[in-house]
Amino acid sequence: MGLLDPAQCTLIALANITARLLGYAVGELRESADDGILEQSNALVRQRSILLLTDHAIETLAEVHAQLETEEEAASDLVSRAKAVLREGDPMTAEDLAAALEVDPETLAEILDRALASGELVQQTHYRIER
Repeated sequence: MGLLDPAQCTLIALANITARLLGYAVGELRESADDGILEQSNALVRQRSILLLTDHAIETLAEVHAQLETEEEAASDLVSRAKAVLREGDPMTAEDLAAALEVDPETLAEILDRALASGELVQQTHYRIER
């Protein structure tokens, strides 16, 4: 989380540097012997390939970022629902809370532990879950 923009900028910068170096190589090859035509073509293909790979990597980073945001929103929603259930009644076991929220107990425990560590879930609410 939070690395989408720096990762994209890094990919773009590296692709541009590499493409410019290949462009320079193509320019140097033009001035060399006649057998440089094949090498020029190879350099241009590599240059285009790097740009295509960069575009694909940026798209993949954006997809992963969107997926992580969706998962974080779902986790935050689950924490809110858990808080509401715990505020309403008596302390309950983690398994009962998971059943009330219709979620896997291990998933719930992991999300609640993260919420507790981040301060989203206060200690008093967390202690309402019987161990």
